[in-house]
Amino acid sequence: MVAERQGQAAALTMLGRREKFTAVPFFWSQHYDVQINYVGHAEKWDELVVEGDMQPGTVSCVSNTTGACLLSPRYSATSKA
Repeated sequence: MVAERQGQAAALTMLGRREKFTAVPFFWSQHYDVQINYVGHAEKWDELVVEGDMQPGTVSCVSNTTGACLLSPRYSATSKA
């Protein structure tokens, strides 16, 4: 969906209607029993908060700068062992 929105913004620019692209980047992915959800973009941050447990299960990470959430990736897996 983000790529579709970027294409729409590019088309508007080519038609002379320059508008700033402001959509929040995200992707969802499923690989066998691992689900990855990623929302936002952060090049740097002041704090990284990790919630959950990596082995096995769910973990969410939130990075922020001066109290504003910049990025929220989430990883979850089901253990079949």
